[in-house]
Amino acid sequence: MIKHLLATATALAFSAQAATAQDVDFSGVQDGVAGGPTEVLVLGTAHLNQLPDEAFDPSHLAIVLKKLEEFQPDVIAIEAIGGFGCSLLLTYGDVFNNAADSYCSDPAPALAGLGMDFPEAARAYWTTIDNGD
Repeated sequence: MIKHLLATATALAFSAQAATAQDVDFSGVQDGVAGGPTEVLVLGTAHLNQLPDEAFDPSHLAIVLKKLEEFQPDVIAIEAIGGFGCSLLLTYGDVFNNAADSYCSDPAPALAGLGMDFPEAARAYWTTIDNGD
C-alpha cells in the first residue's frame, strides 16, 4: 500500500512540475526594455588574501585583467564585506575571531579625513544617496 502511495505521489509531483514548466513563458519580457540584454561575466577566484605573500605574484593576474579589458564590462562586482559588515566585525572582534583583520580595510584614515565617526559617515552616505546627489 505504501509503495502504491509513494508511486502515485511521485507521478503527481512530476506531472505538476511538467505542467508548471510548460506554463512559464518569458517571450516578450524584454520588449519594453531599452538596449540589449545585460551581459554578465561571473569570475570565480581563490581568496588570494589567504595565500602566503611569497605564493602570490600580482603579475599572475595579467591574463585575467587582459580578458576583462577585452570583455569591457560596464560594471565589475566583487565579493567583499561592506562598511556596515566591517564595522560590526571591528566592534565585536572577539566574537568574530578578529575576522576584520583579514577582510576589512582600516577605516580610520578615511574617517579622520572626513572628520566623522562611522555612524556620521554612514548617515552622510545615505543622505547623499537618498537625495540623488
